[in-house]
Amino acid sequence: YRKLPLEQFNAIVHLITNWFPHYPIDEMDFHRLIELMRNDKKNKDQRINFVLLESIGVPSVDCFASADEIKDALRYYISLGR
Repeated sequence: YRKLPLEQFNAIVHLITNWFPHYPIDEMDFHRLIELMRNDKKNKDQRINFVLLESIGVPSVDCFASADEIKDALRYYISLGR
């Protein structure tokens, strides 16, 4: 899933990484994090639901992500701290 233009995505990543410290996450914790996400009230039909951006300031609701997609996103976040 990617509706957010790459240029805007990169601008958001740059802003976040410059203003907030990186929080270390271990890949061993992925399973537990996903299990916690499964308890969110936005979820529907056992699927993990997110609100994502179509563009800066334009949210898109009911964006479902698989466990593999979430793991990929977490791996990307980890890579930012290197």
